[in-house]
Amino acid sequence: MDVIESKNNIDLQYAAIRYKQYVNLIAEKLSNHQKPHNKKWKQGFFIPKKPLKVINIMETDEPQPIVYRSGWEKQFAEWCDSTDAIIRWGSEVIRILYKDPIKNRMSFYTPDFYIEYIDNDKKLRKVLIEIKPLKETSLKETSNGYDKLMVAKNSMKWASAIEYCKKRNIEFKVMHERNLGLL
Repeated sequence: MDVIESKNNIDLQYAAIRYKQYVNLIAEKLSNHQKPHNKKWKQGFFIPKKPLKVINIMETDEPQPIVYRSGWEKQFAEWCDSTDAIIRWGSEVIRILYKDPIKNRMSFYTPDFYIEYIDNDKKLRKVLIEIKPLKETSLKETSNGYDKLMVAKNSMKWASAIEYCKKRNIEFKVMHERNLGLL
């Protein structure tokens, strides 16, 4: 989905209902053993403490799971939830069309996070964020053929993301283990 215009005046009773729906959705997925399934990474569903600012819960037709596919993504979701300057955020809420160089066809790329925050100058900033291991972000950091393929694929995804963001006055950032937590 494209970046959704914020629903500024969310009724608190409605918000409570949506949050309960979200928590029930996650409980149902977990009871049916529906979890992200890559055993190599720490994965799961995130339940925020401040749901009013979460796009996945308050601004979609039905509440959508906040999925973390690594410990870094979980850490970032926790940071978004607990940071007061973050006024709106979502996990995997934007899909961008790109040319997959491995499959040689068009495919969709879903960046990890979209956030809106108030910076030190009191300006609203919009940022689309991808979280990846450093070895999948730069050829200098690769150690094998698989990592080189991931760098090529990610480069195509990120070129499309940069184009998408330029048209919408959004900043695009790739976060990795050396810069995670820094905006």
